[in-house]
Amino acid sequence: MNRIILAISLITAALSLQAGERYIVISKADYTLTLYDEQDRPIFTTVCAVGQNMGDKQRQGDRKTPEGTFEIGSIEDASVWKHNCRDGRGAVGGVYGPYFMRLRVPGNNSIGIHGTLFNERMGQRASLGCIRLQDEECEKLRNMIHVGIKVTILPEGVSNPRTLPIVVPQLASPRHPTNPKIEVEE
Repeated sequence: MNRIILAISLITAALSLQAGERYIVISKADYTLTLYDEQDRPIFTTVCAVGQNMGDKQRQGDRKTPEGTFEIGSIEDASVWKHNCRDGRGAVGGVYGPYFMRLRVPGNNSIGIHGTLFNERMGQRASLGCIRLQDEECEKLRNMIHVGIKVTILPEGVSNPRTLPIVVPQLASPRHPTNPKIEVEE
């Protein structure tokens, strides 16, 4: 019950803060990122991946995606960044996709929305805490937003009631409910 009240509060806060501005809502329950226009209409929705562990981010390294309302602090060219995924290949380029849209999260400056090399992990718990998008979707989002745009990340177990139905089978995990090839248990 507390989570539902928190979710309603977050959505209400996001909507009131955004009056007349675009904003993003990320649902960890639905694995979706939705961009809304100035009239609160969804104009872009895509499948995403979130932190490997459930719950609200408490500390660096806990592999959780933070919950709450934040803003984009910077949009950085990540196309040349490298990262060691600890898979024996060493530092690999392209892991963060074309852009890293850094969120202003109190006490943590390493959380962002970014692309990925791991498209097969869309619609899953796969990241260290960031929100991953397929590179093409990251490019589209980048072209529709600006520094300062508000981003609300809904708590675990709370769906975004306004998310458009999306079917992106080439991006979504075989286990993701948007994949039409599987049945979803109620």
